[in-house]
Amino acid sequence: MAFTRNSSWHQMAFPPHLIQHQVLKREYPSGVDVIYESVGGRMFDLCLNALAIHGWLIVIGMISQYQSEVGWKPRNYPGLCEKLLTKSQTLMGFFLLQYSHLWRQHLDKLFHLFSLGKLKVNVDAKSFVGLHSIVDAVEYLHSGKSKGKVVVCIDPAYGQQLAKI
Repeated sequence: MAFTRNSSWHQMAFPPHLIQHQVLKREYPSGVDVIYESVGGRMFDLCLNALAIHGWLIVIGMISQYQSEVGWKPRNYPGLCEKLLTKSQTLMGFFLLQYSHLWRQHLDKLFHLFSLGKLKVNVDAKSFVGLHSIVDAVEYLHSGKSKGKVVVCIDPAYGQQLAKI
């Protein structure tokens, strides 16, 4: 999850209770202007409550809700309209598949920024190697224990080359 205030970005990779008590109240006492949220559930609630007046909450997923026995189970949000209205806030959904025609263009831009050192990627330290580890990697991602992007290295020789770069 990334927060921005006055053009500065702050990536959060902590459990929700630590974000609320140790980061948000200290770093953003007036609330957060823009929140990019992908976890859902309790994290969505925390983000909604942390929005500043005129804040934007951009929802791009809800990984915490994908593992239900019945699949993607909708949640109720009593008082959502009232919260948004009283602070003139905006809630936006952004479903990636509806923007697939833009992937190549923007992936090229992101890679360029990364290669210049202007974009930092937080990759989880846990190693997953080979096709057989994909299920374990997805389960690890869903566990909430990851601290960044979960990566599966399909070809161990490539992973060694990448580490030297």
